[in-house]
Parts: sequence; C-alpha cells; structure tokens
Amino acid sequence: MGRETTAVPTTIGLIFTFITVGLLFSGLDILVSRTSALLGAMCLLSTPFFIDLGTWQYADVPLSFFILATLVLLHLHDGFAIRGIESRSPLALAGLAAGFAAWTKNEGVLFLLAILLARMWLTSRQSSPLRRPISQIAPMLLAVAPIFALIAFFKRAIAPPGDLFSDPATMLHKLGDLSRYGAVLKWYGRELVRFGDWWLIPLPIVMLVLYFLMRSNIGGREKETVRASAAALILTLAGYFFIYLITPRDIYWHLRFSLNRLFLHLWPSAIFLFFVALGSKPFANRVGDPEPSAP
Repeated sequence: MGRETTAVPTTIGLIFTFITVGLLFSGLDILVSRTSALLGAMCLLSTPFFIDLGTWQYADVPLSFFILATLVLLHLHDGFAIRGIESRSPLALAGLAAGFAAWTKNEGVLFLLAILLARMWLTSRQSSPLRRPISQIAPMLLAVAPIFALIAFFKRAIAPPGDLFSDPATMLHKLGDLSRYGAVLKWYGRELVRFGDWWLIPLPIVMLVLYFLMRSNIGGREKETVRASAAALILTLAGYFFIYLITPRDIYWHLRFSLNRLFLHLWPSAIFLFFVALGSKPFANRVGDPEPSAP
C-alpha cells in the first residue's frame, strides 16, 4: 500500500477470528453432523475471551486457527483411509498448516513436534488403518520442510537471541525446584475453571462432565484418531508446562498474563475433538457420502 495503516491488521484480526469459527463449523459438518457443527460454532462464538483476543489482534487467534486446521485435515484423511480411499493431499495440507502454526508463534513449534509424535504413534499401532508410518508422515514432513527452513534462517540470521535457554545451570536448578511444579499445576487447575471469561458456568467443565456422561460409540479405529489428536494437544500443554518451569521471568507474573492465551491456542481444537468424540455415525457413513434422499 506504500504506507502504514491500521486497516490491514484490523482486517487480518477480523478474518482469522471468523474463519476459525467457519473452519470449526465446516469440519464438524463434514465429519459429524450439521447439529454438532452448529453447536460447536456456538461454543466458540460464545467464548468471550476468544472474541476479545480476536479484536485485540493478538497472534494467538491465528495460531489457534492453524492448529485446528491441522487436526481437521488429519481427521479428513483418516476418514477417507478408513473407507479405503488413499489421498495424500490432506496430509500435505495438514503439514502446511502445522508449519504455519510454527511460523506464527514459538508455541506453534511445540504443537508441530507434538502432532508429528502423535501421528507416528498412531501409524505404528497394529490396529490402525494407517500402518505405513513413513508414507503417512512423509507428506507432512515434505510440506513442513520449507517453512521449517525459513524459521531456522529467521532465528539464526534475523531474530535476536532468546533468554529462555541462555543459562543451562539456572534452568536445571529450576527444574529441581518442586515448588515451581506446584505453582504451575495450581494455575493450570485454576485456569481450567475460569478460562473463557464466562460470567457463570465455565464451559470446559461442562464439556468434561458431558463427555463422561455421554461416552461415544464411534468405532475403535476412529477413536484412535481422536486419541492421537488429543495426545498432541496434551503434549503441547505439557510443553507449555515445561516452559513455565524454566522461565527466566517471575513465574507468577508469567502465568498470570499468558496462561489464558495459551489455553486459547487449543480451545477451538478441543471443541472440535469433543464433538467428534461424541459423534454417533461412523466415518464410513459420512465422509464423502451424499446425504440420503428423502423418501
């Protein structure tokens, strides 16, 4: 445009906020049902903190979009694989989305490593329909490689050195301090209850209760896909936990002003997995099949 303008970041913030909702809706509409898609989109749109962060133009919302895109694409690929349709395109696009997540924020690098580990675990299981680890991971790695090379160049040639791993001795000392583990665990539990800035009932707690009351009857192979995706999110949270343990900043200050944003990275994906896990129709009856005609 030849000049600085606030219109561009405003537009980018607006677009990522609403395409994240649209992606959640379309993913659930294809993989589960229109009802689940509407409910999932409503859950995300009714999260006050998600809307606030989108209007503040933080990079956390774009990161949540790329994480969600990665999982939706992987579930689409696995749905086709269960039906006997082999397509590498969703894998490559999932790798591209994970790479964009890593480029958006450092936290995205954690997710990239977590999803690769989770997929390797899934494809190595004997009961999995994806029993060729190399062929299942290779498209993702090929798509990620150019972005990862760009990140490496940026970190080495342009970005200033970080302070997180600058003092290994201090880092090891902090890892041995049990009080730091207790502090981070306490804040994780507190954030689970108050996350989202709802006025009365915290939606994550409601969803956990509903999940255990309404266990899914989806097939075993589909459960493995859901478990692998959930494992990637849990590994990412574990990575955040480790970073808090070794942070060079005051740990309580760091937790207070960042943990809610870190939880938001995974919130759209958590909603997606919740409704997929409660889906009642198998992939084979919904992925790529036309709607039944009226009698």
